[in-house]
Amino acid sequence: MPAYTISSDTPIAIAQRQAIAQTITRVHCKLTGAPPSFVSVFFSHGVPIRRDSSMFVFGNVRKGRDATTNQALSVALRAAISETHAVAAESIDLELFEVPASWLMEHGRIVPEPGEEEAAGWLVPAHG
Repeated sequence: MPAYTISSDTPIAIAQRQAIAQTITRVHCKLTGAPPSFVSVFFSHGVPIRRDSSMFVFGNVRKGRDATTNQALSVALRAAISETHAVAAESIDLELFEVPASWLMEHGRIVPEPGEEEAAGWLVPAHG
């Protein structure tokens, strides 16, 4: 479910896009526990962004995590993308938008609220 859109005024090379997507996936999964297969990263260029920005990162993330986790995610993403893309962290405009879990589906099932994955049998392999 987490979906990140990276917008820039000029195209980002394919190798850089791959590296940025891998970085976003790694950071998001480390801080939230989401499986890597759930993370989607999209790129668009020719998009007007702030004059002092190198890119705009818009992340749709599941609502229900505490503010500390979301703040840590924002800081870690900006730092990791900065390092991967070799630009100043301050030039990355990053915004997280929380989406209610009840609006989301993965693998044909409604996504549970954060912290309720185990009780909902989410990602628990079926036996028998």
